[in-house]
Amino acid sequence: MEGSYIKKLFSEKDYPFSKMAELVERLKGVTDGYVLAKRDKQRRYLFVIAGRLYCGALVEGRTRKTTTVREFFQWYKSVESSDVGIYSADKKLLLCFLVMLSHTPSESLSTEKIALEDVIKKIDASGKDMVMSLLVEGRLSFVIFIKGRPVFLFLPEDVSSQGTPLERLLLYVESQEKPLSVEIYRNIKVRPAEDSISLGDDTLASYYADEKEEKEEGVWVELIEEGVLRGRFPVGERLTIGRETTNDIVLEEAGVSREHALIEKKGDKYIIKDLESANGTYFKGIRIETKELFDGDEIRIRRYILKFHRPEQKKDKPREDTARRPESEESEAPVLELEPALEFKESRAHSRAYLQLEDGTIHRLGSITTIGKDEDADIRVEGLLVAKRHAVIVKGRDVYKIIRKGGLTSLKINGQKLAEKVLQDGDTIEVGGCRMTFRMEPPEEKA
Repeated sequence: MEGSYIKKLFSEKDYPFSKMAELVERLKGVTDGYVLAKRDKQRRYLFVIAGRLYCGALVEGRTRKTTTVREFFQWYKSVESSDVGIYSADKKLLLCFLVMLSHTPSESLSTEKIALEDVIKKIDASGKDMVMSLLVEGRLSFVIFIKGRPVFLFLPEDVSSQGTPLERLLLYVESQEKPLSVEIYRNIKVRPAEDSISLGDDTLASYYADEKEEKEEGVWVELIEEGVLRGRFPVGERLTIGRETTNDIVLEEAGVSREHALIEKKGDKYIIKDLESANGTYFKGIRIETKELFDGDEIRIRRYILKFHRPEQKKDKPREDTARRPESEESEAPVLELEPALEFKESRAHSRAYLQLEDGTIHRLGSITTIGKDEDADIRVEGLLVAKRHAVIVKGRDVYKIIRKGGLTSLKINGQKLAEKVLQDGDTIEVGGCRMTFRMEPPEEKA
């Protein structure tokens, strides 16, 4: 998708954590964008919105979630170096990314089993704002629906920019040889991380300062998988561990229970508790139910080791840089949603168009009208050479366009074989043995 929506500003392989200050300095020229860091199978993101570090994110296997800003820096420090890139990006596209990372999709489907036209018609009927993600052969695209209509499309660069958003969306889907995985998100509000911070804030350096005293303060757990350090997780009042992606530490192995274990702070102690897991939680080879944790303890869950760190120095001293920011400062990191300026006003031009069949039947046209022999087609046409979805009529801002989608028999407009055409009042459409006429105004009602 890199191109008009995303622009690469900087990239370097094996970029060391020791140069993090230089990376942050480069970020200060970015208004909206992100940092992408890749190490082994992990992808870590750091999002910039309106000149602020908005939140971090983790993508690894089936795990995808937003994180705090600090967790990005803590992970980077734990792996010491990473392939890294800085990108500027369209703010609306960033909204789509963050919606996907923050929320569970309301619906997940494949175009192999359901026609996307039917899905779009349902969204149109709802009149709601939504985000749709489309994935095919590793290429991810997004569509923003406003009041049920597709308005903003973020498609691969090789897709034509001609036509209305709805036309372009349907043509893109139709051009794919393989089925698409589609996810629909009805919850499209995104909130900043609790430690979101302006790139111009003087205290930002404390997020990544490579100082000994930083590591000596606080409590954290290192996740080690078969000898490889996978991440560093701060421990607050509680830290959940398990296979389910909603956990703070996600262990992707079938032998790990969905909710496997929990670390809790009780007074000045930290306790790990096994949550009646099937395969157990172990310390020094002994299966445990609960245990008080001490600095350096290693807890084993299947192939994973959780190494607990709690240095004694300054453990009771509150840190200025982790204190809660004043509400006035927090308000600078807004909840992301579609701004009022993006409100979509539907064109009423030709909104009363219809098709008149040979037997006099009237079919009024909506945003999408499907023609074919499928039981769910708006206009059913029988015939051995007629496809289930033979053609579709798409409503633009001030026009209707018919597009041939398949079938062994041709689509004829005014007697000519055509693949697509902007319809004019009086045009005759022929699919198989069925003829119909396109009209812009409804017939007069009989008294």
